[in-house]
This record gives sequence, structure tokens and C-alpha cells, in this order.
Amino acid sequence: MAFCVEELDKATSRFNDRGLLEATRSFYMDSAGCTDGVTITSGSPYSTIPDIWTAYSVTYPLLIVTNRSITRDEEGLGWFVVCEYSTELASQTVMNVQMSFSAEALDTTRYTKWMNAGTIVEIPIATVYPLLEMTLSYKREYGSGWTPDADRLAIFNNTGKLNDRKFYGFEKETLLFEGAETDADLNFQGVAIRAAATYKFLYRARSQNEAFRAARQQLNASGDPQWWSDDPTAPYPVSGTHKVGDPVLVSDPIAGKSDWDRPYWETDTDPASTMYRYELADFGAVLNIPTLPGDDEPGS
Repeated sequence: MAFCVEELDKATSRFNDRGLLEATRSFYMDSAGCTDGVTITSGSPYSTIPDIWTAYSVTYPLLIVTNRSITRDEEGLGWFVVCEYSTELASQTVMNVQMSFSAEALDTTRYTKWMNAGTIVEIPIATVYPLLEMTLSYKREYGSGWTPDADRLAIFNNTGKLNDRKFYGFEKETLLFEGAETDADLNFQGVAIRAAATYKFLYRARSQNEAFRAARQQLNASGDPQWWSDDPTAPYPVSGTHKVGDPVLVSDPIAGKSDWDRPYWETDTDPASTMYRYELADFGAVLNIPTLPGDDEPGS
């Protein structure tokens, strides 16, 4: 808290134009914040102290006035003013961002080919893909009218959704909202005087509405899977690059090839309308989270 002393040392006393002492100032510090005491012998005490919940000065905007008291001295000649400050109740513009890097194992090789054998891969093989977990911790503005219901409904209704635009530098549909933790102190009117929330997101490098789709194997009229055979009279005698015992894949150029794809549902009333695994949301707007420069603006 040394920065407080640096400023107060410049004005520990104040004199009027006749050289008479108008005010003296004392300052105390501890690990939680600061206490500023002023003895005023002339003028209004209210003109010398900042309002509660405001910043100590433009120079130190994170030093917030949390309490103040004004008492008359015993002889009635002046006032004693005490203001308490804290950096723990710093402004709502501060966002703490934490990132944790890990990986997940997915089977994305089914129905590809073995390099040396030239046969189809039919067993599951785990491939590692990177993951990133991001948490955003955000302090709310005091006296803003925030209530617990506002965040509770927004968090509940948007958990399990993807970003519908660029958000915190992450491209559309790559960021999954996993939920949040909130903490608030309320007055007896139910309005928060201190509120904070920690939002949790999971990032993957591709759209999280995509999943790996294995190629489809050809079936006969009875529903039996078909295989390439060395019997020239079989439905699928081996030819070209195919190997005996390999599964016969459907001839469709898309369905017959393993690739990333989007699972979806279509409605009976409107087959053209689709529903993907995850709905999209404008996180900046619905969760009231400040965005970063370069992000798509909320509500745009």
C-alpha cells in the first residue's frame, strides 16, 4: 500500500491563505486496505472526502472508499473525518483470466488404412487432441442493481451452449460454456453490494458441434455386413487396392469415407430445419461479460 503514502505525504497538512492550519491528515495501512484520517478546523468536512464506493483518486482508481465517518471534536472547533479504503473491492472492469491446457484421446482412425499392410483399420486407436479450459473471474459493479436471479437464470439457460461469434479470441462454435460459480453479499433490499462470478469454458480447435464419423460399411439385403473376398463368385471379389477380409464400404463418396461431420436432428414439420448438439449463444450479451478488442461485439 506504499502508493497511498506517496500521495498523502504531499498533503499531510493544509493551511489557508492567512497561514492558519485548516486540516491535518494521518494515514494507516494493513494487509486488507487503508485508513485515512483528517482533522478539519474550518470549512465543510464533506468537501474534503470522496463519496463511498468511489475511487480514492484518478491516480489510484482501484483504491475504493468502503466506509467513512465524521465526528465533531469535543470543543466544537472542527471535525474529525475517517475514510476507509480497500483494493479488495476493486472495480468491475478487472477480469481475471486463467487457462489450463490438457488433451483428450479420440478414435479418429477407423476405416483408414495401415501404411505397410494396406488393409483397413478396424480397431479403435486413440489419437490425442489438445484441449483448453478457460475461467473468467469478474467483479460486478456496486449499486448496479445486480440481483442473484439475474445471473442464476443466465448461467442456467446458457450452460452447454457454444459461442455464436468470436469471443475472447476464440472462433465461433469452438468455446463451450460449462457453467459458473457466483458469490455475492446482499443488503436487506436484495441488491448486491459485492458480487463476483467465475465462468468456465472449454475450447476445442474445431466446432464443438462436429464429431468424428466413421465410414459406413456396405450391407446386403438381409442386413449383413459385406467383406472383400478371394472367391470370384462372391458378391465382392477382391480387386484393385482392396485386400481380402477388408470391409466393403459404401460407394457414396462422403458416407464411404471417415471424416468429421455434424450430427443433427430434423423436425417432422419442417425437414429443412436442423438442430445440432449444442445451441449457440452470444456470451458477452447473455452473461454480461465484457469482451476484448478484436472480438465480435455483443448483440451485433
